[in-house]
Amino acid sequence: MRYLPFEHIIYTTHLSEEEVMDILSRCVGQKSGRIFRNSPVKAYEGCINGSRFTISRVVKNRNAFVPRITGTVQQVDTGTGIEVKMQPDTLIWIFSILFCLMAFSFLIAGMMRSDQDDGDILLAAGMLSGIYLLMMLGFKTESKKSGQFFEKLFDAKIISAE
Repeated sequence: MRYLPFEHIIYTTHLSEEEVMDILSRCVGQKSGRIFRNSPVKAYEGCINGSRFTISRVVKNRNAFVPRITGTVQQVDTGTGIEVKMQPDTLIWIFSILFCLMAFSFLIAGMMRSDQDDGDILLAAGMLSGIYLLMMLGFKTESKKSGQFFEKLFDAKIISAE
């Protein structure tokens, strides 16, 4: 899913499932309601439920493109497999859809007008391109940081990435 703001990565590590969950629990704190954080206690916040987790990276200031990370940990033949899925927060999806609907309405209105002013069409196309680039650059930058963190944290290798 190279051109969409989603990541699906499967890691494998030599650590046991219990060791992976212990390491993860040491890096994940409870989700706090504060918008601004002075000094983060742990690198991630969220919840761990058995061998499943839903977390997001803690950043000092608010960054809307920090991905929501869900994952499962399970025993595989070569050690332990960690399946991680990253995607933007639900509010980012809602904002993006509303913004795209607005841009599409400008595009359709510009195409239906009789005087055929190309400025309206270019503006709408620029708005659509802008939101796509903003979302992709913001999300991919943050998901890459989280992916590298997991790889280093668990001394893991990526066996599948989509």
